[in-house]
Amino acid sequence: MTLKAYSPQFSIARFILIVCVVYVHVPLPEIGPGMSDYDLLLPIRIASETLFRFSVLALTAISGFLFFFTNADQTPRATIIKKIKTLLIPFAFWNFSLVFVMWAGQTTGLISGTRINLADGDARVWMNALFALEGRPVNYPLYFLRDLFIISCLAVSGGRIFRKAPLAFFCLTALIAEYNLDGPLILRSPMLPCFVLGAVIARWGASLNSIKEQTVPFSISLILACSVKYVYPSQIASYYVAVLGTCTVWIISGKLAESRYCESLVKLSRYSFPIFLMHGGMLFLAIEMGLDVQPNVNGILQWIVVPPFLIVLCVIAFSIGSQIAPSAFSFVTGGRSHTKGGGSKETLFS
Repeated sequence: MTLKAYSPQFSIARFILIVCVVYVHVPLPEIGPGMSDYDLLLPIRIASETLFRFSVLALTAISGFLFFFTNADQTPRATIIKKIKTLLIPFAFWNFSLVFVMWAGQTTGLISGTRINLADGDARVWMNALFALEGRPVNYPLYFLRDLFIISCLAVSGGRIFRKAPLAFFCLTALIAEYNLDGPLILRSPMLPCFVLGAVIARWGASLNSIKEQTVPFSISLILACSVKYVYPSQIASYYVAVLGTCTVWIISGKLAESRYCESLVKLSRYSFPIFLMHGGMLFLAIEMGLDVQPNVNGILQWIVVPPFLIVLCVIAFSIGSQIAPSAFSFVTGGRSHTKGGGSKETLFS
């Protein structure tokens, strides 16, 4: 099966995963002294820590699959140039923009410096805020782009070795992630083996839809894995959830790609990357305006309603911006541009 044949399914899967990303970034109150482990937010905590959190790892695995399915490692110069355009420039623009907003808000007293004090920060604070050298950036969801760019560069340099021994290469990266041997080079260590896992699937030429009739077993296994991971958190449990979650989303997206809603969902999925880029900044503003999910009915309603509201705002902002300044918005969204057909003109998530 060709990549073009898989394209609608990839697009729908990407959109589902981006929606999960938005949900997982809505902050929940930590369980502190005097608080019960069992409150109204317990189902949401379990979903946020397990069911939705695998979404970034699934996107990473998809990126690894596409990277080696298209043989991107064999055209190093063109690939690095493309990754600068599609990953590094969007990371820089949307993170730098939020850094400036936060600095301006702190210097005028509108925003506190509790999370990171830019108003009085030294060079190290600013370098970490801008470039995420030692921790997540100010626009924290964008660590994914930073890590994916670094992993892509490693894939280009190590592609020849990987092709000779893909399984051994995966075991090595899993070991690196388990003991955090990559240090601050990759902020979320599990991304590396997940990228390689996707690459292994591409290298072996496995049929991606061979599991499409296993919806019930995978869904039940995913629920069990999520429950175990929440009670006994570990890196290994994260991998199980990531693999089972990715399989479940892939099966669901395959069924949707064969349904009468396929065309509409594919058009909607063209907004996926702009939503990913913009939602962190909008969520930051929502928190500054009073978003506070507490263990009560109002908190549950906020958690349910706020992500779709932010997604709609991102779509509107991207649509307006693309109409006003199409070239500029295309540049800062990695080559994505608004089209009359709706959404943005973009390739598969990469």
